[in-house]
Amino acid sequence: MKKLGKILKIAGGVFAFFAVAGKIADHFGYVLKVSGQGMPPVDWAMAGFLAVLGAIFFAIGFFLDRKPETESQAVTLDMTDLGFVEKTIRKTRNKNLWVGIFILAFGVFIAVFPYFDVGGTTGTMIGLGIFGGVCILIGVFMLYLSMKLFSVQDSEVYKKIMIEPQTITRFQTMVIQSQGGRSFHSNNVTLYVGQKKLTTLAVSDTNLELLKQYLLKHNPNIFFG
Repeated sequence: MKKLGKILKIAGGVFAFFAVAGKIADHFGYVLKVSGQGMPPVDWAMAGFLAVLGAIFFAIGFFLDRKPETESQAVTLDMTDLGFVEKTIRKTRNKNLWVGIFILAFGVFIAVFPYFDVGGTTGTMIGLGIFGGVCILIGVFMLYLSMKLFSVQDSEVYKKIMIEPQTITRFQTMVIQSQGGRSFHSNNVTLYVGQKKLTTLAVSDTNLELLKQYLLKHNPNIFFG
């Protein structure tokens, strides 16, 4: 239910963005620049409908996402079932892919937007171009990280965890969450081999505990930070 809540909140935000921000921007564009040139009027009825629909979706999603889940049970590592390793790497790959696509698309939009703004100044074009370029670079980098994990079982991190887990010396956890963890909760684990960073993985609460137990079994001296 919490996943459904997150999807509904995102959908509500998208509806609201296009309904409010997009239409208002169009409206001011018509008034200030192209008024009287035969452009179609803004469909404020549709904008209002989308805004209301977005608000409803967001409210339902917010309610579902805040519902407390059943308290998680203690998990015990089963050495005959290590599928959680592949699931964790696949989750990280998919997360990097979608984040990369979003940032790349946003960067392209920001970079090309000034060319459609006939009243924009040169300084504005340069500033937005630089900002858009930075976003494009970040997006491309995230896609690169995703492609490195395209074939999970052939990836360096999978082989290191499955074949040479004793070489992993440090396990650093970072938890990102909203107040109380009711609206947003994310675990990121960074693994090190010696002083060299191996990778950063996005993990669920259950797989986080399983990964800890697995690595501790193979390297009792691993540092948890």
